[in-house]
Amino acid sequence: DKVEVVAETVAEKTTESVIDESVSFYQKLVDEAQEVASSNNWAAGQSLLDAIIAKWTDGPQAEPALINELKAKVEEAAETFANRKAESQKKYEEKREKNFAIREDLLAKFQKVIDQKKWQAQGEVNALQRKFENLRPLPASGTEDQDKKLQELIALFDEQRKDYLVEIKQKEDDNLIGKLATIEKMEQLVTAAGSDSDNWSAINNELETLNKQWKKIGRVPKEKEDEIWERFRQAQDSFLKKRMEQDADFKKETERNIAKREKLISKAEALVKDVDLASAVREINKYHTEWKKLENLPKELNDVLWERFKAASDAFSEFKSANIDTLRNLEQENLTKKEEILESAKALVDEGNFKAGIKKMEQLLALWKEVGPVPQKKAGQLWKKFREILDDYYKNRRAHFKEIRGEQQTNLKRKNEIVDRIKELSESEDLEAAVKEVQDLQAEYKKIGFVPIKMKDKIWEAFNEACDLFYGKLRGQGGGRKSGYRENVSAEKQLSSDLFRMRKEADKIREQIMKYSDTMTYFKPNKKGLELRSEIQMNIDNAEKKYEELNKKIEELQAQLNEMS
Repeated sequence: DKVEVVAETVAEKTTESVIDESVSFYQKLVDEAQEVASSNNWAAGQSLLDAIIAKWTDGPQAEPALINELKAKVEEAAETFANRKAESQKKYEEKREKNFAIREDLLAKFQKVIDQKKWQAQGEVNALQRKFENLRPLPASGTEDQDKKLQELIALFDEQRKDYLVEIKQKEDDNLIGKLATIEKMEQLVTAAGSDSDNWSAINNELETLNKQWKKIGRVPKEKEDEIWERFRQAQDSFLKKRMEQDADFKKETERNIAKREKLISKAEALVKDVDLASAVREINKYHTEWKKLENLPKELNDVLWERFKAASDAFSEFKSANIDTLRNLEQENLTKKEEILESAKALVDEGNFKAGIKKMEQLLALWKEVGPVPQKKAGQLWKKFREILDDYYKNRRAHFKEIRGEQQTNLKRKNEIVDRIKELSESEDLEAAVKEVQDLQAEYKKIGFVPIKMKDKIWEAFNEACDLFYGKLRGQGGGRKSGYRENVSAEKQLSSDLFRMRKEADKIREQIMKYSDTMTYFKPNKKGLELRSEIQMNIDNAEKKYEELNKKIEELQAQLNEMS
């Protein structure tokens, strides 16, 4: 019995071992199939999967249910691989078609170079050719025609470029002759100038004319550029030296010019001690701009001063580099300030106060200019935003005044209707009965707002004439005193005359203010524009003050006139 038990146990273990080896065999094939499915080995992948299937067919016996489950995983891996391969192939075909289209576009650009006769654009042509030839993958058909077209374009371009270069060479030779002739005239002028010359300004003007001619002449052969430029510079320098020695007025002016340069040098040298590094950076840039605007000096003197100025600039650059962290912090602070100004400017646009708001906007613009540099990467973008806000504000302001002008037309229409009605009432048989309506019309007229400035005098005169016509006829009927009409006609006429004159003057001032305001909206927010805006704003302030004072007097006279009516 013990022998039989042992034999059964060994048999069971042997069977289990065989089963485990079978499962391991098939599981290994599953792992291999899944590895192929996740790979991009499109060329050999399907062959590998076919080999796995073949091994599976020749595999050992095993539990059918387990084998079927594992086989399903192999089939799933094969399907996954097939789908991924198809998707990859689709993308590959799309890429080929896209590259084909890009090559067509490159050929079109090449053709455009030829159509525009840009024979100097060798670099552009090389770039187009390089990109064209490096594009991969490409479709199986159609590319031969593209390659042929490219070679045709290259041949045409090369042929035309040769003719172009020959023409350019001829032009450069002609330009050389022209520049040499100009230099010879300059040298003759300089040689003829001497102590007996009584009009150095005239000689200088002739040289300036020759200088302009020189600049108009095009390029010379490259190998002659330095030589011809040195001779041109020497002719100018010789004149400056001779004039410096013999023209007392010019010498004084030159000395002032030298003093300006030395002043800029001193300022540049002092910048390394400036505690406000951000402002110092702005200053050094301004000094360089000013230096370029100064009149020419004799070369030797100019070189000496320039070397000093350059040394000061270099010293400041080193100082700036050593304190770059401080500069970055200052720039960040300035960025915060300018962002706050932006928010304030936006608020003004939203507020829409175009009378008092214009002063605030100008103050913000001036403050913006006072704030030092911001990080360079954000400077352009920040200024663009602020300029857009300014443009929006002035655009809205112009629209606002345009709307006001529309209201003025409406006011003018109503005042004309009142004038016509008073004239109509003056033809009534019973004027006493019409007095109340006329008085109501007069009161309404006074409450109506502004009319277009060009029509102000005309409508006011028409209104007065209509009133005089009505009350004149009323007095003729003997109803003047009974209706409460003016007791003292001459006094009332004097008041009306004064009132008319003051209103006319007030309208002129108001028109002037509106013109000033409209003008301000067209100035750009640059240095010159800011100066003009500031000057115009001062005129507006003065005019508004005078306008307010005049309106007070008008109200007083109107009150007196109302009491007499």
